[in-house]
Amino acid sequence: MKKNLVWPIGIISSSAILAITTILPWVGYGFLSFNLFSAQQIAWLGIILILIAIATIVVSIFHLVMDKKDLLLAMGITGICAGVVALLVTLIGMGNYFGLAQFGCYLCILSSITLVTFSILALTIKPKKSSKK
Repeated sequence: MKKNLVWPIGIISSSAILAITTILPWVGYGFLSFNLFSAQQIAWLGIILILIAIATIVVSIFHLVMDKKDLLLAMGITGICAGVVALLVTLIGMGNYFGLAQFGCYLCILSSITLVTFSILALTIKPKKSSKK
């Protein structure tokens, strides 16, 4: 049976973008100056986002290498949990700063939504069985 690589690669790339967003600017403000803060400078946000992104990447790579149904379920659940946690952490942590949000914050929200979408699709779409004649 042919492996479907779309969902694991989508989950891995979304998680990698989520990890990269921790070093991009999240907040910019100042009077007659331009200050930028990334997620790592907003204390705990960067650590949480990097850890959940790495966990999702590791489970997805194990699924690609071992190709077991249990790992597909683990990949989907890990991806959904990681995306929801990343979205909540971003929204809670940036609650007071959304008027000043920069590129990194928007990219983090977008990659969280993409991660959840790919994970749900990985769980719901079943591969077609090949018919032997």
